[in-house]
Amino acid sequence: MKVGSRNIQLKTIIVAGMIISVVVVIVSSIIGGLQDAYTQDILSYRKQKNEYFKTNKDSPIEDQISFQTLNYFEPNKEYRINAVLKLIKDSSFVTIVNNNAEKNKYWRYAQAIFEINKINDTLIIYRKASLKPEDLTYFLPFYDETNDKETYGGGRYLDLKIKDSNSVLLDFNFAFNPYCVYNHLFSCPVPPAENKLTSRIEAGEKVFNK
Repeated sequence: MKVGSRNIQLKTIIVAGMIISVVVVIVSSIIGGLQDAYTQDILSYRKQKNEYFKTNKDSPIEDQISFQTLNYFEPNKEYRINAVLKLIKDSSFVTIVNNNAEKNKYWRYAQAIFEINKINDTLIIYRKASLKPEDLTYFLPFYDETNDKETYGGGRYLDLKIKDSNSVLLDFNFAFNPYCVYNHLFSCPVPPAENKLTSRIEAGEKVFNK
């Protein structure tokens, strides 16, 4: 092989390597930017909630003057999960009891089936019986293996807006404590035993330090 031909091949390999490196950097930057935007959205939401809890007259916080912030896990996109929905055809109501023994009627709307921490799991999504048909709000109370440790022992909640009958986004970074955690004057639904996850959900609100 002539020296000139060898040099041309070498230059081609070098240029190709440089192009691949640039593409990798660009893709990594895009992914990183999306992650940053997602994290910023969560942090912005938490800032707004802190402000509401500190200043609003309807806040559950008893000592609003001293209040600074709720406690959270760091935002983690791994706990943002697309779950398959399996609608529950049984049209009967179930009763969910509050911590003060008050009873409320809910529909068992659907099973949310998903994988988390390499474990296949299922949660029941409920809909309060008193809601109007046009209200698309759904209720997901749950327990997980962080309860009584990093998080409130009585479980946490997700509020969902569901428009697709086949899937739902479960973002546990928005998992929140019931109001009775902050103030004994509030009563809160106790998650049914069927909504006990077998894994740790290290996302969302932690135990509140009064």
